[in-house]
Amino acid sequence: MDIIRSLEPFWQGVLSSIVGALLLALATLVLRVLFSSVREWITQSRNAKGLLRQQLSSPQAEVRSEATVRIFFGVTQWAIVAGILYLFGVVIGSQWSELAQLVFTIISMFSLVVCFWWLFQYQQPVVPTADDWTDVLISRRWMLYFNPPSRSKPITFLTAGQIGEGQNKNEHSWRVIHGKLELLQQDGKVHSRFEYNARSGSFVHTNDADTLSIPGQYIVAAGR
Repeated sequence: MDIIRSLEPFWQGVLSSIVGALLLALATLVLRVLFSSVREWITQSRNAKGLLRQQLSSPQAEVRSEATVRIFFGVTQWAIVAGILYLFGVVIGSQWSELAQLVFTIISMFSLVVCFWWLFQYQQPVVPTADDWTDVLISRRWMLYFNPPSRSKPITFLTAGQIGEGQNKNEHSWRVIHGKLELLQQDGKVHSRFEYNARSGSFVHTNDADTLSIPGQYIVAAGR
């Protein structure tokens, strides 16, 4: 400090400008790294959320169960964090500062909000789009309950709207239109129409008046 004070005012100003420029450059670098990390974390979080919602929509029960367990642990984790922060704030407030208690209470409420966010953000699983239907349908063998609850048959869906196993004059081909699966008769008429139930990974008959099949039909993955 004595060396700096011994300099002429001009050089003190120059030195101050250099130090200020270096500090500004360092602060800019730190902010860029921080914002880059935040963006990367948001991107990873968004990708993980999308993957988890897709798993909730999987036709495979074990995949849906695994996703549900992950959500349960996420909710439990944030609920525990919220409780610990709140209790910590109470202890600090009773012995040191009510302001500190207020701060920890606010933080604990934030953790509780994240907990509910975990709980509710997956209530609407990703429903496959028209482009995804082929992958969902041809991914495995299915069971069509054409006269529920007892009469059923295995059915497989092939590319280009063809039905493999289980094909007959009623279930001759398939298509997806307006987000619904339609099984077409040999004459081209709609025999049955199904909506995809993302929770159960099954297809449930819409019971529309224009369908020619028995009401109440449903399609589930074979082996369940």
